[in-house]
Amino acid sequence: MERGVFAEGDVVELNNRAKHMVKNNWNSCRVHLIFDYVEPDYSLDRVVLSPGATVYQTRRAVYLDDKTGDGPSEYEAMCAQVRTTTEEERLQRSKEILNFIYQNCDVDKINFRAQCTRYVDGETGADEFLDYVLPVLGMKSFVKVFEEFDLPILITDPERQASLRKAYANMRLETPFFAVIGVMKCGTTSVYDYITQNPQVVRCRQKEPHFFDWQFEKVQAFKFSKKLRNEAEQAAGRACLDSSPVADKELLLKFMLAYPMDQLIANRHKTIVTGEATPSYLLGGQRLATRLKSIAPNVKLVVIMRDPVKRAYSQYQMTKDPTGTEEQKKRRGNVAGKSFELLIDEDLKALREIGVDGNAKIDSQTFEDKYLVNTPTGHGSHSYVGRGLYALQLKQWFKVFPREQFLFLKLDDLAKDVQSEMNKVFRFIGCDEYQIHDTEPKNSRKYEPMDPEIKKKLEAFYEPHNKELVELLGEHFKF
Repeated sequence: MERGVFAEGDVVELNNRAKHMVKNNWNSCRVHLIFDYVEPDYSLDRVVLSPGATVYQTRRAVYLDDKTGDGPSEYEAMCAQVRTTTEEERLQRSKEILNFIYQNCDVDKINFRAQCTRYVDGETGADEFLDYVLPVLGMKSFVKVFEEFDLPILITDPERQASLRKAYANMRLETPFFAVIGVMKCGTTSVYDYITQNPQVVRCRQKEPHFFDWQFEKVQAFKFSKKLRNEAEQAAGRACLDSSPVADKELLLKFMLAYPMDQLIANRHKTIVTGEATPSYLLGGQRLATRLKSIAPNVKLVVIMRDPVKRAYSQYQMTKDPTGTEEQKKRRGNVAGKSFELLIDEDLKALREIGVDGNAKIDSQTFEDKYLVNTPTGHGSHSYVGRGLYALQLKQWFKVFPREQFLFLKLDDLAKDVQSEMNKVFRFIGCDEYQIHDTEPKNSRKYEPMDPEIKKKLEAFYEPHNKELVELLGEHFKF
């Protein structure tokens, strides 16, 4: 390659500075074209050169001479890394890598070597090569051959080695995770829909998978096939490795089945966030929080609240609604013709029997042991009053997760300014802010106003508990 000097305003096609020939074995003239192609959404690193800056052009790329002081430039360091390994050492380490792969992974040797050759020859890019290697080796071996054996040592070309290392470093091998854990009838369906409008979010197969409550026994009994386990490991990323902080890796792999794993795997080179919304989780208390922490110790938890009196009445209107799909009606449960007053009186009686009345200082553990653990699973037509005792439920979750992993929202704030509140959510769960295009409330209904006497009764019951919530979260959450 020739070195070129560029003045401001010069436009030069770098590829044409290479000296190369094309032989025409045809009896007519023809045009030789070279096309460079990248996907439309390919992320380009743009560099503004300062006056006098030097770049190195190789066959496949251009490197900035970022040398400062006595240190080497990026290109020089890359070449030096290869030169420090003798050919004999490289061959020995290459044998160790291949022996490990062939002994521990279900690999077609001929195809594996062919893929390596294609990468060395520039027929495939680093990301494409990694996308081939990962499913073939499996997540655990994939990470091992890179971080312990240094798989790029198989590649003699220093530029291709560097490209492979960079692609691996940029590869998303673990997926940030969030969960909307409550509260039922506080806008969780709308919030989850708004979140998943963001293209950086991979939606759960079902908005409410109930993985940690209603479905937990079935989940524990589930058995993997070898193929499905491999896919789940790729979707889970580093979180499934022995070195990760995840306590129950088998449960984590099962949890990945709640997501379109092919999307997670295909988007491993992009910023992707996953999450679910099961508003009954908050009602599960410390027991459910512990299950969740066993697979996602760093999960981002979103809790949406509203006036508990209005929340209870909205829940009643939902559970008595005869319309909807069979699955929706099954999840709602059946109020069996009972009035709202009768249902709340039944729940108030159950709460008073365990000491939850005008005394807001009841121990949250007692509340869980004597009330929460006895709530039915499989439908939502229960705990009309109990679900509104936000402080007692949150105290149990705070025993498992630190407060900085929670984001608290009010339904009233969402109604006033959806975009502003959702920007908070996007920042919290690790996404870029995104303009919501459909802000219509989801899963809402119109109904007659509540009986004033019933409303007064509930307001009197909730008053001390609402004060406790203010002590816990601040004046903004005064209902």
